[in-house]
This record gives sequence, C-alpha cells and structure tokens, in this order.
Amino acid sequence: MTKDEIIAAVGNDAFKREAKRLRADAARPDYGRGGGVSSELPHELASLIWDSDRPATEKIKLFFEIYDDVPSYGLSMYSTHFYSEFSVEEKALWWAGVRERLGSSDAALRNPLEYSLWCDYFENTETVQEAWQALTSDASDERILRCVIKVSGPVPYQLKRALYERLAERVEWRHAIFEALFYSAHDYFGQIDATHARHLLARLNIPEGTPGLMELESKLTAA
Repeated sequence: MTKDEIIAAVGNDAFKREAKRLRADAARPDYGRGGGVSSELPHELASLIWDSDRPATEKIKLFFEIYDDVPSYGLSMYSTHFYSEFSVEEKALWWAGVRERLGSSDAALRNPLEYSLWCDYFENTETVQEAWQALTSDASDERILRCVIKVSGPVPYQLKRALYERLAERVEWRHAIFEALFYSAHDYFGQIDATHARHLLARLNIPEGTPGLMELESKLTAA
C-alpha cells in the first residue's frame, strides 16, 4: 500500500483529526512520562504498514512517511517486532530515518522515537549495542547525542562510559551527563558502574541543591 492508500483505508477525515491530536501530544516536554492522548489510529496504521507483503525497505520508507504526519509511540513501538528480520542494508535505512528525526528541531518527531529507544531498543539486550552504535558512532550532530543521552539509562555502562567521559569535559554537557547518571542509577533497567560514576559525578561539579543530586550521591555510595 502507498501512503495515500493507507490514509484512504483509515479514512481521510479520521487521519487528519487524529494526526493533529497526536502531533500536539508528541510535542509535550514530558512525553512518555504519563498521561497523554489515547488513540487507536497509530496501531491501525502500524498494522497496515508492517503486515503487508511489501519489501522491508518499502515498509521502512512508508513508516517514516506516515510517522512524519502521525508521530506517536503507538506507531513506532511495533518496529522492534520486525527489526531482527532486517538485513544489514535495511537496518542502515532504519537508523538513518531515526537519526534524521532525532536531529530535527521538531520535538513532536523526536519525543516518540526517544521513548521507543529507551523502552524498546535500549532495554533489549538483543538490540541495544546495534542501536547505540548506530546513533553515537557519528558525534557530529549534538542534537542527536542529546536525545540519546537523555534515554541512555538502560544502556550497558561499558558501552556508554567513553561517551559520558568525553562529553563531561564540556561545561554545556555536564547537566545532561548528570541526568544520564541519575537515570542510569534509578531506571528499572538502569545500568551503572557505581565506582566510575562517583568519580565522574565529582568531576561534573553539579551545584548543591540541584534536584536529584543528593539521591544520586546516596545511591552511588550505597552501591
């Protein structure tokens, strides 16, 4: 199916109406942390995209065409069901699409993919290494790195340690690294090396009274 055929299948009016609601929801700064819009449309769209008999490259391209209109976790969450079946070239196409949107100035495009990375790709031992390498091997786009660092809590510490150390040398990154350490220590599937994290935290010079600082220090000391 083409994009136009998919829109026709769900109804043009319904597509436009739900796309507007979901895009506004996806732009929320707290997207993925409770609340939000409920809609069946993303799930219906995902089925029409992924369950077709088209080649995977066409499905991936079609996914991003639809996602740009209807950015939502309800649409992106299904990608991991098929990711393991992608070829090397198809995986490269997938991550190119993800990077393009994480590098966008449009928060509505970034947020659902950040959330999907966090709970679908980074928490999954079978996908975390490929996902991390695909998104951090080229450090030229700092907007992408900020998205990745924000949801890096579940990433094995040995994978993210070098990036944390490198970015921590720059003052403008220190709060982002502090937050990454906090979630590495507190996420349900968080991964942290407490000894290294204590030394790194000391180097960050986070001001006393910063929300979460005492909790992180306590967590690292007790580990």
